[in-house]
Amino acid sequence: LLLKRIYYSIGGGFVVSEEELQRMKAKGSVTTEGRRVPYPFKNAVEMLAMATKSGLSIAEMKRANEEKHMSREELDAGLDAIWGAMKGCIDRGLSQDGIMPGGLKVRRRARQLHDKLQEQWHQNRPNP
Repeated sequence: LLLKRIYYSIGGGFVVSEEELQRMKAKGSVTTEGRRVPYPFKNAVEMLAMATKSGLSIAEMKRANEEKHMSREELDAGLDAIWGAMKGCIDRGLSQDGIMPGGLKVRRRARQLHDKLQEQWHQNRPNP
């Protein structure tokens, strides 16, 4: 064994190394069970009830929970990074043909499907 590294998914699309996680714990910026947030919930029923009670959207509650433990700027930077990665995947999918990376030999279809939908865009007829 030449190298061993451990990575953790910490939610929100974020993955950190064990070393990064330790630094985050030391700073107090890691999500842990029992952390205090303004809008805690364990399931969708609780979340929807809390949204009704608070008058906030789910997105507004989640933002308030996240901003309890990080600045608005840190949260926005993290969300921007997630969006950038997602958009990059979409752009690659819509611009490339052939076989996807990896050993499964899956043929890329997104570009072909997108092009077909774009051609049909103005041909849609309303339902009777």
